[in-house]
Amino acid sequence: MNTTDPATEISLVDIVAVLGRRWMFIAAGCAVALIAGALFAFLSTPLYSASVTVQPASGNEGEGLLSQLSSRLGPAAALIGANIGGGASKRNEYIGVLHSRQLGVRFAKERELLPYLFPDRWDAQSRQWVAEESVLGSILLSGNAQGAGSLAPTDSEVFRELEKIRRIDEDEETGLIAVSFDMTEPELAAQSADAYVALANRVIRDTSVREASRALEYLNTKIAETDIADLRFKMFDLVEAQLETVTLASAREDYAFRVVDPAIVPDRQAFPRRGLILLLSLAVGAIIGSLIALLRDFHAPRGAPHRLA
Repeated sequence: MNTTDPATEISLVDIVAVLGRRWMFIAAGCAVALIAGALFAFLSTPLYSASVTVQPASGNEGEGLLSQLSSRLGPAAALIGANIGGGASKRNEYIGVLHSRQLGVRFAKERELLPYLFPDRWDAQSRQWVAEESVLGSILLSGNAQGAGSLAPTDSEVFRELEKIRRIDEDEETGLIAVSFDMTEPELAAQSADAYVALANRVIRDTSVREASRALEYLNTKIAETDIADLRFKMFDLVEAQLETVTLASAREDYAFRVVDPAIVPDRQAFPRRGLILLLSLAVGAIIGSLIALLRDFHAPRGAPHRLA
C-alpha cells in the first residue's frame, strides 16, 4: 500500500519548472560567483613552475670491486671500514638526501632565498631582518640596538617555507624523479630547480670522497701493521676500490643524480589557471543559485501558485 502523500511528491519535471520560473536566482548566483572567481584569478600572485628530471644513480659506481670482495672478506671488510652497501640502499640514501631538511636549509641559505621566503620579515632597504615588536620600543628609547631580537627565521621555518615551493615527485614505473619549484619569477624557478639538483650532487659527492679518503687512511695504516701476506693483498684490493670511488666522485658532477631533462624557463604561469577558475566559479554559482531557487519555492506559502506540487 502506497502511503506517500501525492502533494509531497517532487518530480524532475517539477524541479525543472521551478528552476525555469526562478531563473533570476541562478543568474544572480552565477554572476556573484563569476565576480568572486575573477577577482581571485586576476588578483592572485601568479606562480611559475620549473622542473628538472633526474635519474638516481644505482649506487654501484666505484663499488664493483668492493662487492666482489664482500664474499671473500665477510665481516672483516666492515671491521676495516669498507663500504659494501648494495645499490638499492645507496639509491635510497641519495633520494633521502634530496628530501632532507639539511639540504633544503643549506640550499635556501646558499642561494639567498630567505628574503624571498620571508618577504614580510625582511627590510630590503637596510638589508636586515625586521626587529621584533617586543623590543622595538626599548630600542627607540635607549637608542641602543645591542641585544635586540629580530625576526630572522629558524632552520625549521626555512624548511617549512621551502617545502611550499619545492616538489619532489618520483615515477615508480621509470624510477625518474622530478624536482620542481613554484615561484613568482620564472627565471628564478628554473635556476632553483637546476641548482637544487646540483647541490645534492655536490653534497653526496663530497661525502663519498670524504668517506673513501678516511677508509684509505685507515686501510694504509692497517696494511702497515699487518704481516699476513694474504690479508695484505685483500686490503690492497680494497684500497684500489676506494681509489676508484674517489676518482669517479671527483670527475663526475652528476655523481648521484644524472640530469635527464634540465629545467627551462616557463612561459606560462602554473597558478592561477584563470580559465579553469572561471569555469568552476560558473558551475558553483549555478548550483548555489539552483538550491536557493528550490528552497524559496519549497518555503513558499501553500496557496502560492509557484509551489512544488
